[in-house]
Amino acid sequence: MAERISQREQELLEEFLCTVLDDFSKGSITRHQAVSGIATLYTAAAEGRREEALEYLREGRKLLRQ
Repeated sequence: MAERISQREQELLEEFLCTVLDDFSKGSITRHQAVSGIATLYTAAAEGRREEALEYLREGRKLLRQ
């Protein structure tokens, strides 16, 4: 059974997705970077790597710009 996410985790997810979309629309990151970031987060979550997914939600913007 899938694990439920907390309210804070939901907020982090929304913030991450909004940031990725905003950065892409402003030209701060490429389409490839945006898709790659979302795919990395999804893969970590789907494979049950919860801590990695949470860290990506917290630090993803910085990681995308590297």
